[in-house]
Amino acid sequence: MEGDRKPNGNINNRNIQILIVEDEFILAASLQELLESLGYTVSGIADSFEAVLEQITQCRPDLVLMDVRLQGALDGIEAAKFIWNTARIPVIYLTGHSDRNTLERARETLPFGYLLKPVNVTEMVTTITVALNRCEQEQL
Repeated sequence: MEGDRKPNGNINNRNIQILIVEDEFILAASLQELLESLGYTVSGIADSFEAVLEQITQCRPDLVLMDVRLQGALDGIEAAKFIWNTARIPVIYLTGHSDRNTLERARETLPFGYLLKPVNVTEMVTTITVALNRCEQEQL
């Protein structure tokens, strides 16, 4: 993870529940450790669309950090579209994919952010904050 310093997370705010959707376990565990050190709660880690469905049903996270590549038949873009359309949970892509086709497909899902790996901590915290605010405003 990049970034010179760790900005304050939401330690003084309500407990933000984040679901990490990442097919590489080591990266997911590292991201979980980082998010928790910033004051967020990681409600779970999923590596496939099926695991995502189980997690959002069980814990109803406030936000999903979604990789584009997942295990199984559906990718992260299809999962993100489903999550927003059915549960209205904001999705931020966190991926290493920035090719034109992937960006176009992701854009069509109206994501709440698109971060490239390796993640810059300050950009990630800012994107999470803006995404949660946007979602709150859209649901008023």
